[in-house]
Amino acid sequence: FALADTTIEIVERMLVNQSKVNNVQLRRGQLDRNAMTSMVYAAAGVSKLPFAIDDSTDQTATTLRSTVTGWRESIDPDHRALIVVDYVQLLAPEQSTGNRDYELAAAVRTIVNTAKAAQAVVVLVSQLNRRWAERADPRPQLVDLRESGSLEGAATAVLFVHPPADAELPHEVILAKHRRRG
Repeated sequence: FALADTTIEIVERMLVNQSKVNNVQLRRGQLDRNAMTSMVYAAAGVSKLPFAIDDSTDQTATTLRSTVTGWRESIDPDHRALIVVDYVQLLAPEQSTGNRDYELAAAVRTIVNTAKAAQAVVVLVSQLNRRWAERADPRPQLVDLRESGSLEGAATAVLFVHPPADAELPHEVILAKHRRRG
């Protein structure tokens, strides 16, 4: 569920990633023959992947559940499903209460129950608040999740992707929470 981006933007990033074509050149229409060939092969590969993107606006947890139920009925029940919600704070409330923490908690509960019923793994992409930038160590922590109580409480695992100061280095993946860590 692409609440922050359009399907076209997501597919474009997938094709650029698979083809290794420069995305600026793609957007400017400045692709040479080799780049075009790479894009065609990437498109052929991506078109075979079993995935769907829903970028409809004003998505609520209930409409998300309805969509997942429909998708789940159309695929082999033995296949494990992955649901990604990018990003969860953009879910519209079922009914406005004036309390965003409460509204998000209700949405997260619905999504968790949907995942259980669909036998799916759920990844909720969340925005961080701005407090992390004020600390001496700017690495994200659980308290940095926006409306963090419901997200942290429902999560089996919480991962943060932290960019390094040097852009040439790889991003750091921080495992901030894992219930089944053993």
